[in-house]
Amino acid sequence: MISFKELEPNNSVSELTALSELYPQERSLFEECVGSILEEMKEDTGVEYGITVFGGALLVRRYDEDGDYSFAYPIPLCESFDGGGCLVALADYAVKERIQFCLFDVPTDGLSEISRLFKNFDVRLLPGECDRYFVRLHNELAFVERRLPELPLCFEGTELTEVTEEDIPDLARLNYDPRVNRFWGYDFREDLKDATPQYFFDVISFERECGIALSFAVRADGEFIGEAVLSNFDYRGGCELSLRIFTGWQGKRHGSHTLSLLFEIAGALGLVCVYATVMEENLPSLRLMSGCMEKITHEGGVVRFCRQLV
Repeated sequence: MISFKELEPNNSVSELTALSELYPQERSLFEECVGSILEEMKEDTGVEYGITVFGGALLVRRYDEDGDYSFAYPIPLCESFDGGGCLVALADYAVKERIQFCLFDVPTDGLSEISRLFKNFDVRLLPGECDRYFVRLHNELAFVERRLPELPLCFEGTELTEVTEEDIPDLARLNYDPRVNRFWGYDFREDLKDATPQYFFDVISFERECGIALSFAVRADGEFIGEAVLSNFDYRGGCELSLRIFTGWQGKRHGSHTLSLLFEIAGALGLVCVYATVMEENLPSLRLMSGCMEKITHEGGVVRFCRQLV
């Protein structure tokens, strides 16, 4: 995963060049590009920049005074420039940081590369330019209102529905359940000790509105028994699924039924594959995922699964 060095207006170009460990043939172009960024920062103090070198290119992240992030189209520094790899790295960074993926200063020939890699985007010509564009990329949640199947979805006694305000007490109980948190990878009792029950509902609403994640209540006999989530939409037709069910309802096939319903929803949204990440000590979930998804990696105590939808 890439990371960016934050720029300050008083940075020197030579200082940044030394930090970037560039080959000699890359330095002059790097210094020219970074020098122009530093000059812009001195003139417009409301704009912040970060830079990194990756795949033979200079990558630039911009944060403007309106609170919006965008990235310059990768700037080649050498002949071995990997434009596609750089764009994928920027998309993965945007997903990880939960920020909108937008590109500025996109050349005309860059539009074909974007079209090859990504499914959904809007293009507009930059003011005063004849061959430079601004591209806003969209994930599948941009189309959720017209593509999401009508809820509830049911499969052999398991239902997926919207999470409602009536679910707030149960949702909070799920988030603070130590047996659930053991394998969820995040213990809300430790990091959100002062969070109110309303907080968890508000997060679900916010993440859907911002195109970050889509959460569902899992129900059996009308009772809230867990949560299912689609998240980390990668702009290339993939996303991550996750599922947690109260321990008292586990072992009754609600997990496998929920996965079947999630696959149906993901396909309706236009996704081409879904992924799942499971801790290697979480044996029930390993068995569950192995029954309907393909194991693709097992490293660092974590097992990754994939399900192709088309």
